[in-house]
Amino acid sequence: MRITLRSLLLTSAFIAAAAFTTRTATAETLRVPFEFTLYGKTLPAGLYNVHRDIGAELITMEGPERHEIFTWMLVPGDANPSSNAVKMSFTKDGSQYALHTIQYRAYTTFALDKNKSKHSTVRYVSGQ
Repeated sequence: MRITLRSLLLTSAFIAAAAFTTRTATAETLRVPFEFTLYGKTLPAGLYNVHRDIGAELITMEGPERHEIFTWMLVPGDANPSSNAVKMSFTKDGSQYALHTIQYRAYTTFALDKNKSKHSTVRYVSGQ
């Protein structure tokens, strides 16, 4: 087989294009029927979009008005690797809910509420 300058250039271009291709993300929309806190900030009830960056194992949550965007690292969480669950779990302190974790299929975030040891998870919101 003879290697030509043209084949080398085409191969190099293909490799460069593959390296700069954006990673596909999968998304879910979850309806949260109550306001909740996250890092001391109160977020409104509404539709929250949860996007997963497959290549980097990151998850991003966008608020109803798209003014609030949060990103966290995902870690293996569900013992069932074929799980399709996408849900947010909340803890409750008095009348106030706090976002505890986000589960995205077989992955989850670390605990997001700082008082995680004082309260147990009391409410789940699943994807549509």
